[in-house]
Amino acid sequence: MHAGNTKFHIGDWIVHAFYGIGEIIDQQKMKLSGRAQTFFTVKLKDGKYWISKEKSKASYIRPLASKKEIAAMLQVMKEAPQPLPKQYRSRKKQILESIETGSLMHQAQLIRDLHARRISNKLSFENENWLTKLKKQFIYEWSLASGRKKSALKRELEDVLKASAIKSKEK
Repeated sequence: MHAGNTKFHIGDWIVHAFYGIGEIIDQQKMKLSGRAQTFFTVKLKDGKYWISKEKSKASYIRPLASKKEIAAMLQVMKEAPQPLPKQYRSRKKQILESIETGSLMHQAQLIRDLHARRISNKLSFENENWLTKLKKQFIYEWSLASGRKKSALKRELEDVLKASAIKSKEK
């Protein structure tokens, strides 16, 4: 079903910056505000959502990462972490802006930097939730891209983040 210049198609796996990873399972026309539009139905592990075909080209939605992209992100996570702003509001703004880009690179940097902050300072409840969500999403995406079990990938990710945190202490 590759019609027009649509970025995604039925059967594609996508990553939404806030909803997470899902598979496009259907395409249908619906009326919204009196205007007929085409929507993709995206199935998540525990639900589904609809996104207009027009919005499927937004920067906060991207295709599932390849093995090569995952490997590059793991390299980013191995680098020395960058400090996050000390002030809560500034830190929250940076985190949300980073997530909204939908960029896997920004996600990897954020996981690395939040993990390092967790070691040196206690994370706020909200920051802890973001770190947990981002790590779970990364592991799930890595599992889909590689065909490997999430439990093994979780251990591997923790080893990468520990190595990165050590570089932070060496600075």
